[in-house]
Amino acid sequence: MKNIVKIIIGIIICIYSCRMPKEPLGEIKIIKRLDTIDTKGDCLDLDVDIKDSILVASANYNGYFIYEIDYAGEIISSITERMHISTNEMDVSIGDNRAQSVVLSQNHNIALVMDQYDHIWLYKYEDGAIQYSLPNYLEEDCYGGTWLSVAIDDQTDRIGIYTLVKHNAAEDSVGAFLEYSTSLIWTNLNGVDPISTSTEQINPNCEYIINQGSIAEKICFNDGLLSMTYGELGVRVFEQTVNNLCLTDTGFIDLSNNEICSGHQISNSDEINYKSCCESSACPAGIGECPWFEIEGYGGVFSSEGGIIPEVYAEFDTPGEVEAIYSYNKTIFAGLKYSNGCLIVKLDENGDVKTNQQIASGFSVNGIHQDNGLLALSVGHDGILLYDFKELDATFLGKIETAYANNVKVSNNIVFVATEDGIEIIQIEY
Repeated sequence: MKNIVKIIIGIIICIYSCRMPKEPLGEIKIIKRLDTIDTKGDCLDLDVDIKDSILVASANYNGYFIYEIDYAGEIISSITERMHISTNEMDVSIGDNRAQSVVLSQNHNIALVMDQYDHIWLYKYEDGAIQYSLPNYLEEDCYGGTWLSVAIDDQTDRIGIYTLVKHNAAEDSVGAFLEYSTSLIWTNLNGVDPISTSTEQINPNCEYIINQGSIAEKICFNDGLLSMTYGELGVRVFEQTVNNLCLTDTGFIDLSNNEICSGHQISNSDEINYKSCCESSACPAGIGECPWFEIEGYGGVFSSEGGIIPEVYAEFDTPGEVEAIYSYNKTIFAGLKYSNGCLIVKLDENGDVKTNQQIASGFSVNGIHQDNGLLALSVGHDGILLYDFKELDATFLGKIETAYANNVKVSNNIVFVATEDGIEIIQIEY
């Protein structure tokens, strides 16, 4: 009997020791820690525009908040609430309004707040800016899908908006897409002037990129790469195009210099929307129909300038299911579920894996961000893990205890944490 007890105890110790965090404790010198900012609802995400001293937070069923960041010299001193948009003020026609994620266009001082499956809300946080006319959200996607994740390409004259949408069986028409599959879509938000009241989306207003399986959930765009979580199969990465491209049987053709595409000459000098030309007879002489351009772009045969090339640029497996994704300078950070930590992969110019490093073993990672070499991981009930990330190598700095951490952003030496209790802000010595 004693031997059986010893065996059972040994098995339990073995199981738990295999999942125990393997990082050393580390020590972080905290300069200032503000009291938790109560957002009432579960703070799921936040983003920071440090140059304009603005913090925007998504508080789930309590809408979203805009805060001003106050300083005493170089030390953060307080946070002042500027605006609260409650769920009652969002879409009055539905009862399940939520604010689940946020990304800031720092070039245009516009917050994009996503209510998954419903809308992507737009809010201008620049002083004196005129808000968009109601309803102040992006038009619905045009491919029979509902929002899952959003990422942006923050240009000087526009905002490129990439979205991952899901084609649900509950919709009236799934169209040419498989039920429950996902697709990447993109558009340009051109009405970015502080006094513009139009959520103008042109060139393109809604362009299909590529269809994927059902396990794609989140996307991130940075430095010309669109990274996508692909569940237990790892990560897929797509590359941005700087020219109009057409896919043929022999590869992609650059359409910027009047090249021939499947027997049809496309000229940039013709002031006709490319998609409209393919779908109508009002085209320059000799073009006519475009048989290689299928209905609604399905098949991924065309990518306009600023869009995403509709083929996988890179992909790699991970030691576990991917929960969070972040990229920086051809380096992909994959946050993993079930205590599998974070995999850091550096890609070469051809999209092949150059180096990789696994960190945070024993932790489940649900949020990742870095700034100037300070890398932060949100790890749920375990709070925040901080690393010094330089020269393709992450060195553990220490751990910060917080309420359940949903996500994290860092700016200089300040750590902003979205938690189940609200917002926690910690300034450290770094």
